[in-house]
Amino acid sequence: MDKYKSLARNTAVFAIGTFGSKILSFIMVFFYSRAMQTAEFGTLDIIINSGSLLLPIVMLGIQNAIIRFGLDNDYKKSDVFSVGIISVLLGFSFVLCFSPLLIKVQEFKNYIFLLYGYIFMSAMRHICSYFVRAIGKVKLFAADGIFSTFMTCLLTIIFLLPLKMGIRGYLLAIILADFCSVLFLTFLGGLLKYVNFKGLKFSLVKKMLLFSLPLIPTSLLWWVINVSDRYFVQYMVSASANGLYSVAYKVPTILTLVSTVFLDAWQISAVTENSTLSRNHFYSNVFKSFQGAVFVVSSGLILFAKFITKILLDADYYASWQYIPVLMLATVYSCFVVFLGNIYLAEKRSVSTLITTLLGAILNLVLNFILIKPFGVNGAAVATCISYFAVYAIRAADIKMRNKTITFSSGIILINSLITAAQIILMLLEPPYWVVYQMVCLGLLIAVNYKMLLDVIKKILK
Repeated sequence: MDKYKSLARNTAVFAIGTFGSKILSFIMVFFYSRAMQTAEFGTLDIIINSGSLLLPIVMLGIQNAIIRFGLDNDYKKSDVFSVGIISVLLGFSFVLCFSPLLIKVQEFKNYIFLLYGYIFMSAMRHICSYFVRAIGKVKLFAADGIFSTFMTCLLTIIFLLPLKMGIRGYLLAIILADFCSVLFLTFLGGLLKYVNFKGLKFSLVKKMLLFSLPLIPTSLLWWVINVSDRYFVQYMVSASANGLYSVAYKVPTILTLVSTVFLDAWQISAVTENSTLSRNHFYSNVFKSFQGAVFVVSSGLILFAKFITKILLDADYYASWQYIPVLMLATVYSCFVVFLGNIYLAEKRSVSTLITTLLGAILNLVLNFILIKPFGVNGAAVATCISYFAVYAIRAADIKMRNKTITFSSGIILINSLITAAQIILMLLEPPYWVVYQMVCLGLLIAVNYKMLLDVIKKILK
């Protein structure tokens, strides 16, 4: 099948599952903001993101190896899946050893069992969903996205509203939803037949672990870039401020939603096209169109940020709109980083992934210390934005150095970034007729990128 057609087909399949599930998840913010106070939501955010910090350790980075080796016909699918399960069991046993320390943390001590349940079920769901994609069952993966989110929404509403269980109810809802997802994927995907611990080849175990182990610190470093700012805001400003900042992330999540639909499909195409002669041309064309679409969508979301916040959130959370514009630009660069990360994945360059992420994490920590005190919560947003851009620039230069014929549209991205930065400044300052200026910025972005976007539409229709 033609590579563009294959990418478009997989994107369409992921869209069916992802849009349905993520839109439901996004709408749930309406209920969260009414069931919890800002400080309580800030505490919950710390618990969830701490679980996200421990999750890569539990998984030993094996989910990426499942995709990379599962798509490779040189290896038995059952061996790949079995190595994934063993890795999670070993990783979870290791993390359990830290429970005496975790229980001493104020935010964790009343929720330690739920935290561990959340981590373990999330890890098992990741293993199953990644493997389903690796064996080509993308429709089942998409269906699970809808099913899992429906269960999460249903259980969350029950536990938060009628039962008023607060933080405990939210965590329990996620644990039960992930458990249902594991059962859903296992039985409909026939995953039990791929579990075979006998006769595992040590050579494959070694290859998968050598590929995945560098991704453990990589995942932890991504946590630093993505989440450490929440801790800085929590302790340098206040829990309520962190609650507002955490909610502000929900609007950029719309952009993440749109890009994730494509990036899930792109991950498969990047691996399968890696050995072809025309891959550099393919990578360049796809990225050029992708960056244009991401900038245009982000501009539209910045324009409507106040409206979305007012409609979606409780009045106590309305002030969160002022953090959305900068976080939106940070999300743009994070989309580019993930795109280039899939090229690293295809080339099995996990060490390069680690090094570039380390540089971004160090920069993020330094900037958080420098910027939050004088600029408050938006200082954390700026730190995240600069860090993502730095990782994108380093990866683009590195890949370009190794593959001379690849291009990443640097000139166009610079123009798009300047227009978006102007839009952000106008949004925050709110001069007279600021809405008109915002619309002009959106129009300029469309004008700069319309040809690339038109090419995408023509390819899809063809």
